Amino acid sequence: MRRSLPLSKLMLILVFGAGFAQAADAPLPLQPGTYVLASYKPCEEVALAGVISFDGNSFVGPHDSDCQTTILDQQASTYRVAIRCKALGDGTPTPPRDSFARVRIDSSTSFSMIDGADETPFVLCPEFH
Repeated sequence: MRRSLPLSKLMLILVFGAGFAQAADAPLPLQPGTYVLASYKPCEEVALAGVISFDGNSFVGPHDSDCQTTILDQQASTYRVAIRCKALGDGTPTPPRDSFARVRIDSSTSFSMIDGADETPFVLCPEFH
């Protein structure tokens, strides 16, 4: 005997599923720009290892290019993301690799990368050159 879902349950699944799909496709709520380790003041004195850019959709490290950030899930202001880069900063192709991170959005101009109990805060640095 084959059972089917009542129409009302099927509609709820579709509505909630569409809502989760939209949340995963929405960009992170950060302003585009260059972010530096929050401990550096003024921000121009930071080493490249303490710099990450956000283009409005994806994080890009100082030695990466052609990167795509995908939101895997979200809990409050913390996102679990996958970052895939296809080339080095000089354009040299590399095998695509995924790295995974937890990102807590502190404001539209600051976030923290979370690795276990360690948090690394970053702030927007409009003056970075």
